[in-house]
Amino acid sequence: MLSALLLASVPAPQVQEFVSLTPVEQSWMESWKENLRWDIDLSLRGTVDGEGEAAFLGALGLDLHKIVRRGDGRDLATLVFQPYLLRGDTTSSNPPIFEDEHDFALQWRISNVNLNLRGDGTLNVRAGHFEIPFGLEQNLDTNGTLRRTPHQANFGFVADWGLTLNGALEHLDYEIAWSRGSGNEYQDPGGDGVLSGRIGTPVEDDLTLGLSMVHGDIASGDSTRSISRVAADATTYWRSLGFQAELSHGDDSDQVRSTRALLEVNSTNRHETTLGWVQLIGTNNEPKATASGVVDGTLFEARLGALWRFSRRVTFSAQLTQPLGGNSSDREPSVALQLRCRF
Repeated sequence: MLSALLLASVPAPQVQEFVSLTPVEQSWMESWKENLRWDIDLSLRGTVDGEGEAAFLGALGLDLHKIVRRGDGRDLATLVFQPYLLRGDTTSSNPPIFEDEHDFALQWRISNVNLNLRGDGTLNVRAGHFEIPFGLEQNLDTNGTLRRTPHQANFGFVADWGLTLNGALEHLDYEIAWSRGSGNEYQDPGGDGVLSGRIGTPVEDDLTLGLSMVHGDIASGDSTRSISRVAADATTYWRSLGFQAELSHGDDSDQVRSTRALLEVNSTNRHETTLGWVQLIGTNNEPKATASGVVDGTLFEARLGALWRFSRRVTFSAQLTQPLGGNSSDREPSVALQLRCRF
């Protein structure tokens, strides 16, 4: 009896769990998948004008975003890679990268790496194919959508190859760029390149104001044309309404003095599944004294558009473009429809 009590009072031996102090190394594939987002992007667009002329644009591409982080968790670099295969038929209303009316083309939308030099986003270096930092497009990014800013009308393309310094300070966002002036193609168009930049109040503010400039030589067919632009833009919101404006002015190759203005009112619902917009656009091209064979032109048009987001992966949009006056009187209204799916 006594021996049984003594044995019962002896504690059972503890089994210690072995914990390895050696860190488990991730494979390169596991590391790559961290902070990675990618989709296959498919869009089909059709445009018909008042005379029954139709255009078709199909796009199939990869939309990849990858954030590389430092050991302390701060961002080191952001990679964006967006190659698209386009099919255009009757290219009058399609991007000017097609050589024939029925053609395929490889489009580099946004494909660059943005290196965070200080880890806090105040000083970055971007290299690759990026949107020229100018006007409303800097914060809107209308690439691949029916909604438009005057960006392509000003330069003939949206994005270019080059380098930028950019960052977000406490009360100021900025981006200063040098680019080749070649647009979609990585080639030497024969000019001196393009210097561009925009500074503005932070995009998160209730009222965003920006100032932009562009000066340089850009590709125009088989040659180049010099271009100079300055612009001011503003964006503000009130409840579900957004108000945006851009005014730009400058010269084209000592031939034309061009002024463009855009006013937009847009609205979205509470769940952000629908977006509607009304745009008024005005353009005035005034021949300079040194110009020869250039016709003075003033164009006005209105655009009424809407986008429906059925899910995170499927959207449908429509836009009516209506010429209003000036030299627009001989232009026909047009309707564009676009279905976009992401997989």
